[in-house]
This record gives sequence, C-alpha cells and structure tokens, in this order.
Amino acid sequence: RHRRLPMSDGGHDDADAPPPKRAKGEPQEQVPNPFGKRKVVLLVAYNGAKYHGLQIQPDVVTVEDVLEKALHASGGISEDNFGSLQKISWSRSGRTDKGVHALGQIISVKLIIEPDGLLERINTQLGDVAISVLGMERVTNNFCAHTLCTSREYEYLLPVSVLRSSGGSSAGSSGGSSSEPLS
Repeated sequence: RHRRLPMSDGGHDDADAPPPKRAKGEPQEQVPNPFGKRKVVLLVAYNGAKYHGLQIQPDVVTVEDVLEKALHASGGISEDNFGSLQKISWSRSGRTDKGVHALGQIISVKLIIEPDGLLERINTQLGDVAISVLGMERVTNNFCAHTLCTSREYEYLLPVSVLRSSGGSSAGSSGGSSSEPLS
C-alpha cells in the first residue's frame, strides 16, 4: 500500500503512486528522459606539451583524462558512467603521442546535453589547461569517430638543424644555417 505525503500546498505527491492501469495490449507511453545520454561529436584542440598523449594511460596525465574529468564536472557524464569510457561510447578519430598538439581532433561520445550550454560549461571546467572543445554537434547513435574517419592530416614542424648531416651542412643545401621554415 502506498502512503501519500501531504505537500506544502495541501496537495498530494504522486511520485509514490502506482502507475495508472492500462488495457491489455495497449502500448506503454514513452516519456523521453530529458537527462538521457545523446551521441555527440566534439571538435577538440589541445597543446600536448604537458600531456603523455591523447589516450588514457595509467599513472600519467593525458588529454582524455583531463577532458573526461571536465565533461563529468560540467554535467555531461553522470557519476555512474564516470571512469568508464565504454559506458559512454567514447571513440576518437586518431591518437597523438606525448607532447604532440592537435587542432581538430574528433571524439564521439554519449553525453547528457541538457540543459543547454554544455559546451560553455565544459570549456569553463577546462580553464587554462591547454585543451579546448571548439564545437559540439548531435550525431546518430551509430556514429563512431574511429571507424567513420576517412582521412587524417598531419603537419610536422622541424627545426632545420634536425635535417643537417653530421658534416654540418643541411641536406640539399650548400651549407650555412637557415631560420626559414621548410615547405
């Protein structure tokens, strides 16, 4: 038997009331969960100088580790799902090594996107950690950043001195030093 507690306005709280009876074979009404997870894609940029790469690893600080904590603190990941990337369908389009930067890393993940303003809350939580979420878009539930990635583009910046042979001259040059970037 359910007990109804009086509310301040003299009404009754129906939260403890049994669900209304429905006729046999009648479909149950589906009420959308306003705080349910929705699949989104995040466009992420970061300076990797302070991180041991993108992918979470034990005993070191990584971009994913910091990003997951910011998503949780901003309300995008529930307490029940925090710490388990599998539960939120986390997928990255690529990985970076220790010290490597990224501009345009794509991560797909199921997040609680309500109430509005999640992107701003995430970036507020990230503060000045050299990681920023540049954009967020809803995608279909079967979207996977890793398997649906069709191309990756890398740019390597090297000082000219790295290309010098042991004899002191630059490869393909007549010697001397240059501060010009390679094209």
